[in-house]
Amino acid sequence: MPIILIAEDDDFSYFYIEKLLRKDNKTLRACNGQEAVDLCKKHPDINLVLMDIKMPIIALAAFTQSGDKFKIKEAGRGE
Repeated sequence: MPIILIAEDDDFSYFYIEKLLRKDNKTLRACNGQEAVDLCKKHPDINLVLMDIKMPIIALAAFTQSGDKFKIKEAGRGE
């Protein structure tokens, strides 16, 4: 059974996503970026991480859109 980490601090959003995924997957929850990192270290068998874009954690993406840097700065998360 796939293990999906849902990194989401908003309860409503988490429960909505978890309800959609729980039928055929095991789900774990992190309420902040540090918990997400800790859970990934504790559970190396996690298959997928779904993360709220406003989580206080550094994210890496291979492909971005031209306005992404501006959106990150506006959210107060980037330099």
